[in-house]
Amino acid sequence: MEHRASGLVQRRAAATGIAVIVAALVALTPGARAESEAPTPRAAVAGYLEAARAGDWEAAAAFLDLRRIPAARRPVRGPALARDLKTVLDQTLALSPDLVTDDADGVRDDGLAPELERLGTVQTARGPVDLLLRRVMDDAGQPTWKFAAATLAQVPALAKELGPGALAEWLPAPLFDIRLFDLALWQWIGLLLVAVLAYGISWVGALLVVRVVRPVVQRSRTTFDERLLHATVGPVRLGLAVLVFAAGILLLALPVGVRTVFVGLEKAVAIGVVAWVLIRMVDVLSDRTMAGLVERGRTSALGLVPAGRKAAKAVVIGLAVIAILQNLGVNITGILAGL
Repeated sequence: MEHRASGLVQRRAAATGIAVIVAALVALTPGARAESEAPTPRAAVAGYLEAARAGDWEAAAAFLDLRRIPAARRPVRGPALARDLKTVLDQTLALSPDLVTDDADGVRDDGLAPELERLGTVQTARGPVDLLLRRVMDDAGQPTWKFAAATLAQVPALAKELGPGALAEWLPAPLFDIRLFDLALWQWIGLLLVAVLAYGISWVGALLVVRVVRPVVQRSRTTFDERLLHATVGPVRLGLAVLVFAAGILLLALPVGVRTVFVGLEKAVAIGVVAWVLIRMVDVLSDRTMAGLVERGRTSALGLVPAGRKAAKAVVIGLAVIAILQNLGVNITGILAGL
């Protein structure tokens, strides 16, 4: 019995070894490799974005379905379409390969033909436009995914509507080709100019506000209004800078992801400005309260004013922090429930 059992074990081990060898040989065959490494929509999007971010528009054009374009024009037309497509994607979709299916057959229940994959929909003045991938045959006769020809036909008009407009016509090409952190060089220069402009306008604007308001304040019988005016000059200056900067970056055609970051920062700074004004008002009101107590001879209550000032500032800062976190997408309800 032991000899028979030992023989059975050996035969099973031999069979297992043969199966492993056969599987390895099958995996090494060209057909098996093609099946295991079959192109997917995610791979197509990732390859295009990698080439586009590197500024290699010829490589990016390899992920476009250019069959409707005459072969003689593809070397020139392909890179141009790849560049325009990047402009459209930057302005409309925060496209990430992780959001695209990695199934070689695509998504089957999206209501589209099996060979089509929808990446998103762009809202334009002429109506919605779908951005599609299409499964086509490459030069070797193998199925692969590329940006659909129907989508590429819409790209020039979309880029003209959503892109930098006239800037693209008279600015030098290197300002568009050189990119850092997914922003073109001209956009970095624009951000610097907008920041400088916002700083200058905020100072001039704050001086004008003070000059206009001061004659009115000086008619008051007390110094409270004038002290309040001087206390709020700093927040007003910062608020004007934020407004000018927010308006200026609208002209820079920033990618949608970058715009989202700037909008969040602008909201945070605006909340900070309001909190700053309230804190300055607390200081002015506290000083006025202390002066009033001294005038009325109620010096015994002076010790309560600093404590009230600290408590009021703590409340303002706490509410500002909560508002900032909420605008940045943090789940404040969960945090407050935990506290």
